[in-house]
Amino acid sequence: MTQQYETRFESINSAELRCESELGQESRMIYGIAHRYGSISVPMRDAKGRTFREMFRPGAFAKSLAAGSDVRFLVNHDPNLILARNRSGTLRITDDSESLRFEAELPPTDLARHYATQVSRQDISGCSFRFVAIRDVWTAGPGGLTREVIEAEIDDISIVTYAAYQDTEAAARSLDAHVAAAAKAQQERDRRRAVEVDRRVRIRLALAKCK
Repeated sequence: MTQQYETRFESINSAELRCESELGQESRMIYGIAHRYGSISVPMRDAKGRTFREMFRPGAFAKSLAAGSDVRFLVNHDPNLILARNRSGTLRITDDSESLRFEAELPPTDLARHYATQVSRQDISGCSFRFVAIRDVWTAGPGGLTREVIEAEIDDISIVTYAAYQDTEAAARSLDAHVAAAAKAQQERDRRRAVEVDRRVRIRLALAKCK
């Protein structure tokens, strides 16, 4: 099955984007936080109208990054607007217990200088990342359904102009699987309960015949 990518947006308060010029160098650096762990998302809605909230387990991307995921640093998730890349050494990503952080070394081009200026002035003030969930778990509580992404692969981090639509199609499929598994588990519990009730009835009838 084709991998289904999802995107999540972080506002400037979480992303903490900043741009700095390296001393004595023409290139600029953009530093930021793509995601901060320990927080739960605002309610999201999937294509079927079901609402849920989401959180990422600390280190969710660590395995993917250690395996050599090829991550690009883009503008608005546009592959034609690439500013850095981890495989080239110009994008450095750290996934620790607190957050998913990045440092992007921009090339000395007019395009890069343009977007560096936009970030410095906070004309561009958001950050978004694209990922594929490898493992997740769903729980139901007083506040509704919550999805925890345990492990994920990441392939791009972007500075973004607007808070993009949260692509929840893959989450919807994951929720469908969770609902189906829960229903199957309930059916099995009901079947076992019925078998146990039948067994007890047979025992009582057998005992009654012996009296």
